[in-house]
Amino acid sequence: MNPLLSNLGYSLDPNTRIWLKADCESIAYNDGDEVENRIAAVISKAQDVSLFSPELKKHCVDWPSLYHLSASRANILRPFQNILPGSDVLEIGSGCGAITRYLGECGANVLALEGTLRRAVITRARTRDLNNVAVVCEQFHKFVGHEKFDVITLIGVLEYANLFMPGECPVQSMLQHVKSMLKPEGRLIIAIENQLGLKYFAGAPEDHHGQPLYGIEGRYKGKQPTTYGRHTLNNHLHQAGFIENEFFAPFPDYKLPLSIITQRGFSNQEFDPGMLVTHGVRADPQLPPHLFFSPELVWPVVLKNELGLDLANSFLIVAQTSKTKLSSSEILAYHYSTHRAKPFCKETLFLNTKKGNIEVQCKLLESDAVSDLKDQALSHSLQEKAVYIKGKLLSCDFIDIVVRDGWSIKEVSLYFKKYLFILASLTLKNKPINKINIDTLLPGNSIDLIPQNIIIAPNGKPSAIDQEWSWEYPIPAGFLIFRSVLMLNNIISCYGKAQSAFPNTLLGLFLALYKEMGYEVGEDKIHSYYELESLFQCKVAQDKTAVSNLSSPLRFSNWNYVITDYTKHIQSLEKAITDKDNHIKNLEHILEEADKHIHVLEDKDRHICNLEHMLKEKENQIEILKHVIVDKDRHIGNIEYMLEEKENHVATLEHVIADKDRHIGNIEYILEEKKNHVVTLEHVIADKDRHIGNIEYLLEEKKNHVVTLEHVIADKDRHIGNIEHLLEEKENYVATLEHVVADKDRHIGNIEHLLEEKENHVSPLEHVVADKDRHIENIEYMLVEKENHIETMARMVVDKDRHIENIEYMLVEKENHIETMARMVADKDRHIENIEYMLVEKENYIETMARMVVDKDRHIENIEYMLVEKENHIEAMARMVADKDRHIENIEYMLVENQNCFETIERMVADKEKHIRNLEILFSSKNKKILFLEQTIRSLKNKKIHQLTRRVRKKILRNPLKICSRSVFFDENWYLDHYPDVKAAGLDPVIHYVKYGAAEKRDPGPNFSTAFYIEENPEVERMRINPLVHFEVHFS
Repeated sequence: MNPLLSNLGYSLDPNTRIWLKADCESIAYNDGDEVENRIAAVISKAQDVSLFSPELKKHCVDWPSLYHLSASRANILRPFQNILPGSDVLEIGSGCGAITRYLGECGANVLALEGTLRRAVITRARTRDLNNVAVVCEQFHKFVGHEKFDVITLIGVLEYANLFMPGECPVQSMLQHVKSMLKPEGRLIIAIENQLGLKYFAGAPEDHHGQPLYGIEGRYKGKQPTTYGRHTLNNHLHQAGFIENEFFAPFPDYKLPLSIITQRGFSNQEFDPGMLVTHGVRADPQLPPHLFFSPELVWPVVLKNELGLDLANSFLIVAQTSKTKLSSSEILAYHYSTHRAKPFCKETLFLNTKKGNIEVQCKLLESDAVSDLKDQALSHSLQEKAVYIKGKLLSCDFIDIVVRDGWSIKEVSLYFKKYLFILASLTLKNKPINKINIDTLLPGNSIDLIPQNIIIAPNGKPSAIDQEWSWEYPIPAGFLIFRSVLMLNNIISCYGKAQSAFPNTLLGLFLALYKEMGYEVGEDKIHSYYELESLFQCKVAQDKTAVSNLSSPLRFSNWNYVITDYTKHIQSLEKAITDKDNHIKNLEHILEEADKHIHVLEDKDRHICNLEHMLKEKENQIEILKHVIVDKDRHIGNIEYMLEEKENHVATLEHVIADKDRHIGNIEYILEEKKNHVVTLEHVIADKDRHIGNIEYLLEEKKNHVVTLEHVIADKDRHIGNIEHLLEEKENYVATLEHVVADKDRHIGNIEHLLEEKENHVSPLEHVVADKDRHIENIEYMLVEKENHIETMARMVVDKDRHIENIEYMLVEKENHIETMARMVADKDRHIENIEYMLVEKENYIETMARMVVDKDRHIENIEYMLVEKENHIEAMARMVADKDRHIENIEYMLVENQNCFETIERMVADKEKHIRNLEILFSSKNKKILFLEQTIRSLKNKKIHQLTRRVRKKILRNPLKICSRSVFFDENWYLDHYPDVKAAGLDPVIHYVKYGAAEKRDPGPNFSTAFYIEENPEVERMRINPLVHFEVHFS
């Protein structure tokens, strides 16, 4: 790369290591001096400037620093990581080096082109340790060479073509210039905002002009940054000769993308990109607090109508001049988690396999990064492959509730009760809990079971996805509710107007929710949950600020905010008119003041003549003092020569002492290592003692266990006799249950009557909805009147402006005359100042000369005094050398004593190990005896059960349907709700359970687990007896 740049006339600046030409001119573009100087200082002071640098992450405190320092910037190029190593890459517009750093770390040969010198210097500082990166300060249209590149990037650059490219159509000029620099199968990668992005329809300001609706209304002018829609961009690329163009949609946009959807991802009927899109809306740092509508509700409608790519907020485009395909046809979407600590950052791919099903693949982005979770309560594991589950994330239900006007805390409460029920079903399958409260302890691996990680299949079955984290200790259910609300709040762009009144903060929402759920939770408890979540984020993201502040307000948006904004705009226009009137009065006052200033000029001329005469006298006095100083300098030179010889002798002695110190340090280091080894051996002995104690305790337990097993054998014989007696009592209980069934039938008739009354209550509610619609129409009419008032005020401002222009035109002539007079006054003032300055300098120079003479005398005395001190210092150094030698002898004696101590401890360790081996042999013999007794118990049990089998099976097979239907553990409604496939087929739940359900290990009700019963009684499955029937016959 260096010879290429040299041949093109560029030279490497040795200080900045930037390639540039002598006549280099920067383009007029930056983020402001304060911002860019701050970024430059942060990068230059950082020890670690890598992509995932924790130092740089701490400085992401506002939008500019986040944009220039965040590791998430690189996500836009991660889909092409496999083609970058070894490729020749031209990056046009490197900015502050965020993308350049990624390209360099991928192993590409990077030429980073930047149009401003300051930004080029920052890019070089960010890549200072990468020899495969060269940075050039040059405007793109002036960069002309014969070198061809495999990849050229325009990340956030194409929209600025109108400002910095020549030609009738600057966009075409830029694209054709890029094409001329690509290899035949080279690729152009473009990232740019979509002019028709959905967030801009929602009221987000246009990124380059800061005004809402600026782009979608087409208000761009000639020399302005301009964005384009998909079809316009595609036409520009085709006209420039790029015949193969593939569009991707990064979300929330290309600047800090979380997800990237391919064209195939939008068209595949089995894949739902809506989950990735809607859950990334709030991740856009540039999204305003109030929007015209809720994007979370609009995106599903857009995707359903196949407009996802057309209305994406940004585009990622790969353009080629050949027909070679770039991306794999299997990939439907990419998702990145790069807000974490470096060892946990990951990439998730959604692929359409050759078999036609969709697979989810996960991998760590930095597989060689070392995790700091060892020996801590939190553990991390990544499932590399999983089957894609088509369905709806549980978090979508929360979004549907809170983004609509009129939502209530009660609805949110019911949502979280449902969440707890699902949580229990996923984590406590074999240990059902009747009621969960905030202190109910759930397994530590449930910390990652937030609603965003639970998907509900079309049949209603919940499944856990993306489970990475596990806590060593059980977790209270109250904390999981707290954590879920925090995570859900982060994905809500705007809440609807709530029906329930509560303080508009996160803390207010928590207090209201816990109260509605029936839990007594105070602020102290919530703050304890907050500290626990902060601890979790500190381990995962190494950033406590990742947790939202409890006092932060919820983001609400509705028409009331729009009306308020219009009112404020009217007030600002009225204020502007008042300011214009005051400006006219100020201009008239300035005219009067300028006339008075002209008369001062004549006095200035007379003062100048006097100052010139005083200047000549001062110059004569200076010459005399110069001769005195020369004599003093010669005397000082002689004394300094003598001092230098003394200092050389002192330096020699200091080297001798330094050698002695190093020798002592080495001996002390060896001694410290010996001490540490002794401590380690003492710990080993203590561990061995504890291990021996544990083995002896286990032996005692084994003896007790043998006795217990002998008692169990006797109990089993007695239990078999009791079972035969229970069989007779069951037949009497069946008759009682038949009367209960008749009572249930009468109760069903009463419920059907209540349903009819509820239907009659629906019609008044429909009238209330109609009234709400009329209220909305009134508000819209008020908005139209407000807009008319604004237009009237705007016309008044225009009239005022024309009046001001007339007055300002009259003032121009006055100002020209004033400026001429002012220049004359300024010239006179400068001449006076120059003469006065020269006089002051002469006086200061004379005083300086006099001080120098005095200083020279004092300097001679100091040097003579220093000579005496140096001789004393030399004698002290010699004494220190002798002391060091004695200290070395003492340390060597201590080393010998420590060596004897080590040998004694090692002998003790060997004795302990022999004792442990003897105990282990004894432990093994006890185990064998226990196994023999357990086999004896099993053989006795099987013998007794075989005697009952024939009589029991005959009774069970007579009428299993009747036994199941009358069982208190069979709940027909629960069975149909829990297994919707049975309900959809119209099957009788009792018949289905007896014939098929038990074999499929389905549960007959919430309080009976088929799988658990079969596991505890395996003979039931071998005999092909229905588990519930077996239980009713033997144990009820």
